[in-house]
Amino acid sequence: MSSIIAMCAFSLAMSVSPGPVNLITLAIGVNRGLREAIPFVSGATIGFTLLLMLVGLGLGELAVRFSPLLNGTNYVGAAIIFFMGYKIATSSSQIELIDDAAPFMLDLLDWSLEDVHEYIETNSNNDFVTIKYSYKELGRSEAWFKKQCRSLQNRMDKIKREILLEWTKTTESSIFEEEDLMRLEEYAIDDSSSIFIN
Repeated sequence: MSSIIAMCAFSLAMSVSPGPVNLITLAIGVNRGLREAIPFVSGATIGFTLLLMLVGLGLGELAVRFSPLLNGTNYVGAAIIFFMGYKIATSSSQIELIDDAAPFMLDLLDWSLEDVHEYIETNSNNDFVTIKYSYKELGRSEAWFKKQCRSLQNRMDKIKREILLEWTKTTESSIFEEEDLMRLEEYAIDDSSSIFIN
């Protein structure tokens, strides 16, 4: 019984203490959202649980009885750590910055309709502005538009084409096909949906 209590205390301490898994999970959650972080958290949890289960079922005792096996594992682990250290030491010290759309989307949340229209006018040749359609024409408010921006911010890797909505004077000036317009109207009915054009 004392061994089980000690193992449970060890498991709890290892799970909640700041470590690589916790930090990577935090980074994924912040940059890509909860949906992208869940598989990583699940994998780490399952792996750690399997490790504890195997040790509890006797793998630890097997390693103690066959010391060459334990020593071999130690050498392999040390070699991997040395290799990783070598790769880090010989890698370039230059950090490549990748322009992400997330800061832009954060700024976009504070924009008014006039700000959005001005941005589109000054960046009409930008690849980001690929779809022109007014959320006003869909009967939606600016709050709904901001909600869509929040959902896009968390799912940048899922977006086929970046979407920025523009006020258009008439339906004829829209670059949408009829099928696209119907899909947009369906998305507009459900406030919980994000707009994605495949």
